[in-house]
Amino acid sequence: MNKLEEDIIERLTYTQLQSAEYKQAYELLKGAYKQLAAELTEKQFNAFEKYFNAVMETMAITEKLAYKQGIADFINTLY
Repeated sequence: MNKLEEDIIERLTYTQLQSAEYKQAYELLKGAYKQLAAELTEKQFNAFEKYFNAVMETMAITEKLAYKQGIADFINTLY
């Protein structure tokens, strides 16, 4: 991870922690995750967790790309 990516993560984390909307959505996510963990068999849960991790990684990459594109668009607007 390079310095720009570290800065992006730091800014986004700060912004997320300030957002009531994010906090509410995160609580729903945690509740659904706990419910699945309690109800699925070990094999089902392992498959779900593998899928969930892949989705989260994809979302993180998409978020990073959108942030970088926003920076590029802002710079292009200035010049």
